[in-house]
Amino acid sequence: MRIPSLIVLATPLLISACATPESRLAAGLREAGMGRTMAACMADDMADELSIGQLLKLSKLGKFREKSMGDMSMREFLKATRALQDPDILRIATAASVGCAIRT
Repeated sequence: MRIPSLIVLATPLLISACATPESRLAAGLREAGMGRTMAACMADDMADELSIGQLLKLSKLGKFREKSMGDMSMREFLKATRALQDPDILRIATAASVGCAIRT
């Protein structure tokens, strides 16, 4: 009887561990206030080019927003990204934001 309950409890943990860096980045961008379509596009463009450490830095962007006041503008996003003080993140994020703004 303990084995089935253990499987039921462990399943959500195993599923969350399978989340890709891309999906985590998209979720973090949405949490920071970016629109769903733009967040997905940018995460797709950025996830392969950033290191795990850089992805972790980007995950802190949500802390820049004090209130949820609609979609984060590209200007706000790039300002917050610049504050991370990592030129590679800024370069990759800028390229992704321009590319996604054109495509979406």
